[in-house]
Amino acid sequence: MIVEQALALAQEFEEAAESASDGQVLDRCERVALDSGRTFLRQALASALERQAEDVEKKEAPGGPAPVARRGGS
Repeated sequence: MIVEQALALAQEFEEAAESASDGQVLDRCERVALDSGRTFLRQALASALERQAEDVEKKEAPGGPAPVARRGGS
């Protein structure tokens, strides 16, 4: 999913550069980087953190019922 988003971001950069008028290419690409780039980074970070959380959950042993403490008679 991250690769697809990266390709979409690269396409957006290309489109911004191609459609910009002379002298405006850097400005247009910077806007893409700030807007779409920030969104891409946020989504990539969220995806990585979700995968890490899933890995931790898989590593933990499944919990069973807790043993009941029995009172001894005297």
